[in-house]
Amino acid sequence: MFLFLVNQLQHYLPKSPVNINTEHGRSQRCDELELTILLTEIMSLMFRESEIIPARIQTLKAERGRPVFDLLKVLICTPEVPEKMAAPSDSDREIDKQVLEFTKVALQAVFELFLMAKQANWGFNEGNFFNISWMVKTLEEMRTVNLTGRAQTGINLKNENTCGRSQQVLLEPEW
Repeated sequence: MFLFLVNQLQHYLPKSPVNINTEHGRSQRCDELELTILLTEIMSLMFRESEIIPARIQTLKAERGRPVFDLLKVLICTPEVPEKMAAPSDSDREIDKQVLEFTKVALQAVFELFLMAKQANWGFNEGNFFNISWMVKTLEEMRTVNLTGRAQTGINLKNENTCGRSQQVLLEPEW
């Protein structure tokens, strides 16, 4: 099931298999992004809810971690979106919303993978490559700047109504 879900994500991310610059393509891309969100949420739940930790870890270690590498690559990618229309449309806003939601669930999935890497090393085994160091090294080799930028944008949008810049200055620590 894990390999199937990773393959499905790779099919729709980062690029869509259809021309997204048509009205039908925009609608299709919105549906694809919704599907990728659901698939990513399913994987996060699979990582968290499985009661048999060794079985989960064996799945992640298959093929020396190639599926996990592919999953990380898909999770940190910037999804392809259609060019914005001259006048912002509902579809533009919906796609932006979906990209932010995908970023949120992608970060959740990466967090779950880190937890799995920690659990994989409870009983240290020589030659066990799937660990937190491997995860960090793998993510460092990939371009995670876009993911962190999208996450920061999402946080800023969420907190925009909470406090303004003048209030943020008051919250900064004094040295």
